[in-house]
Order: sequence, then structure tokens, then C-alpha cells
Amino acid sequence: MQLLKQLVDYIQIIQSLSSIERINHPPRIKSNSRYIS
Repeated sequence: MQLLKQLVDYIQIIQSLSSIERINHPPRIKSNSRYIS
């Protein structure tokens, strides 16, 4: 179960990093289709 806990920690770190990137850089590329529509 230690591995599972490490995996959850890793996922949370990734999510926090990606949210920080979204704040710093607006997601132009990811939501391109949304703007086009």
C-alpha cells in the first residue's frame, strides 16, 4: 500500500503543477477548438 500512497502523492503534485501552469499560461493550445467553435 506504500506504492499506492506514493502514486496518489505524485498525482496531486502533477495536478498542482498543471494548475499553476494554467494560471501562468492561459491554455490557448488545449482549448483551441473551443475558441474556434
